Amino acid sequence: MSFVCAQYFADRDVFSADRVTEEDLQRVAAATGGTVQTSVDNIIDEFIEEAERSLRDAIIIASRAVKNPTVVPGGGAILLLLTTGSSLSI
Repeated sequence: MSFVCAQYFADRDVFSADRVTEEDLQRVAAATGGTVQTSVDNIIDEFIEEAERSLRDAIIIASRAVKNPTVVPGGGAILLLLTTGSSLSI
């Protein structure tokens, strides 16, 4: 199991393990009331789709920044300035 897959599960409070016998899997499931899922194909597809959307969004944002370098601060900019005591003006 790759680090990315393990992290995906950990972020969702799901226990995951690699190279475990079927007998051990069933024993743990019976003891905990859990279920065994031995395929992650649908999870991997979902992860790849989300990564594609994020990458597409980042490319669009970078493209717009190159075309128009003017920056308009967002709502969090005011809070950042106030909490850091910055003397920058917006």
